Amino acid sequence: MKTCTRAQDLFGAFWDDEITRAERDWLEGHFRDCTACRSEYDAFARTLEAVQELPRAEARLREAGFGAD
Repeated sequence: MKTCTRAQDLFGAFWDDEITRAERDWLEGHFRDCTACRSEYDAFARTLEAVQELPRAEARLREAGFGAD
């Protein structure tokens, strides 16, 4: 479980592509060996993808007439 905690600590940086090559290699190897962490990361990634699809608050406020020049 200690390795799973380490893997989970890297999820955000892995998503943002802000980890070292060694960390990436280690995490990808862990994903091959640990289906639980792979599934958890996949759910994490799907959540971030869904959030990115949401309209930005500023755009909705502009559409409502707020913040117009």
